[in-house]
Amino acid sequence: MDHEALRRALLHRMLIGYRTRLVPAAPGLGFAGAANRVPRQEDVAGQARVSLRWYGHLERGDRVAFDPHRLARVADTLRVPHRERGLLHLLATGPDSTVFPRPVPRPDPDVSHDDRETLCRLSPNPAILTDHAWNVLAANDMVFACFPALHHRRTPAGPPNVLDWIFGDEAAATFADIDAVRCDAVTTAQLTYVRYGDDPTVAALVRTLLAHPAAATRWHQCVLPSSPRPRHHVRLRVFGTCEVVFLHHEDTDGRHLLAMLPAVESRPCRAAIRGPGPDDGRGHGHAGSAEPKVRR
Repeated sequence: MDHEALRRALLHRMLIGYRTRLVPAAPGLGFAGAANRVPRQEDVAGQARVSLRWYGHLERGDRVAFDPHRLARVADTLRVPHRERGLLHLLATGPDSTVFPRPVPRPDPDVSHDDRETLCRLSPNPAILTDHAWNVLAANDMVFACFPALHHRRTPAGPPNVLDWIFGDEAAATFADIDAVRCDAVTTAQLTYVRYGDDPTVAALVRTLLAHPAAATRWHQCVLPSSPRPRHHVRLRVFGTCEVVFLHHEDTDGRHLLAMLPAVESRPCRAAIRGPGPDDGRGHGHAGSAEPKVRR
């Protein structure tokens, strides 16, 4: 399945899912004669004040004349949560998204002094810097202590990949909810593929993931998670069993900064983080309450 076919399938599943879960009698809807049936496409189109033809094409995953106001009215009618509206925009527009414009990846693997300093300041929280395809570029010492398989030194096979690592034995021994984590990893890979299109590095990631039977099954189901999972239970050699949240920051060149933070507010290592951390609107991003800046 190429990236365009995947975009169509994900958008179709998303819109069908929200339409079939609608309660026709909910306040503000009032679909005539729809009290005992699933709302039809014409019900949604009429309530959103868009043409049935336009909405029908959108729900099939076709590319339509993009209008953020019409799409916002559709999202309101379908009761799409605000945290998932950025995802709806991305799937409706693909790599041409104006909400999440496609970054221009840096071709070199070099890591700046400021980036390394940010990783060090996040210690004792494990923190990793990856490229746009989630290949590890650098990490702090706590990553090596907790997850040896994610060591970023280059090998003949290339650097480790975070999403590929999630389907390995080390991740299975780390996450108590490994099935949920793997579902989220596949969704993250799919959205990366939709966003970057034919980028060869992302295409290599897709081939690697599809070599895992569990990832391949989830991939072909094209099912988006119903809600973000902000907390995870992990088993770490250093801290034992604890509840954590994940912080995610994406830089303008597509690089990702990932940090694992304790979910308990009283842990002193949270003091290493500075600045606010708003939700990125995708439902798959900032899980923590702060966002360090990756300076250039």
